[in-house]
Amino acid sequence: QNYVVTVAYDNKMRVYDAKSGSLTMMLENPHECGFSAVYYDQDHCQVLLGDKHGFLFVFDILKERLVFTQRILTKPLLCICINHATDEIGITLHDRVTWWQVVRDVA
Repeated sequence: QNYVVTVAYDNKMRVYDAKSGSLTMMLENPHECGFSAVYYDQDHCQVLLGDKHGFLFVFDILKERLVFTQRILTKPLLCICINHATDEIGITLHDRVTWWQVVRDVA
């Protein structure tokens, strides 16, 4: 599948089918603010999002649902990246970068 992922000023992330252009999924930020960081993890078909309150969200496109949400910091998350070799997530803040180890498939 090919997807187009967007975030907008209405505090929502949308996933569109790239071929048809139709909206397939949507996630509204429950904290009533826009998403300030977004990263698409193609290997796991997941969208990682951050907001200005320090929350990290992981939306699984194949499962069509949010699989993780937690406030990991108290400052705005400005950028998200993944080091696939170590399975770590890099989070950029205003004054530093923090690294978080990913633990997957925990029941």
